[in-house]
Amino acid sequence: DRFDELIMWADMKEGPKAIPGAYRARLTVADISQDVIFEILADPRTATTTEDYAAQFTFVMDARDLLSRTHVEIRKIRQ
Repeated sequence: DRFDELIMWADMKEGPKAIPGAYRARLTVADISQDVIFEILADPRTATTTEDYAAQFTFVMDARDLLSRTHVEIRKIRQ
């Protein structure tokens, strides 16, 4: 949840980066579905571990959720 026209210099409209690993995506149009399996690879230029990526993902999601809850409560206060 966010405010209209709110400017945040570190806004994450795109969300956090996915943790390296195997994933499945499904596209459904009308009653036709197609799945594809793909893998997200870690950046080989860094020594970042899977646990590091997971911790970063969790932190970003928690921060997003906290900001969203804050916006909800501000709206309640304003009402």
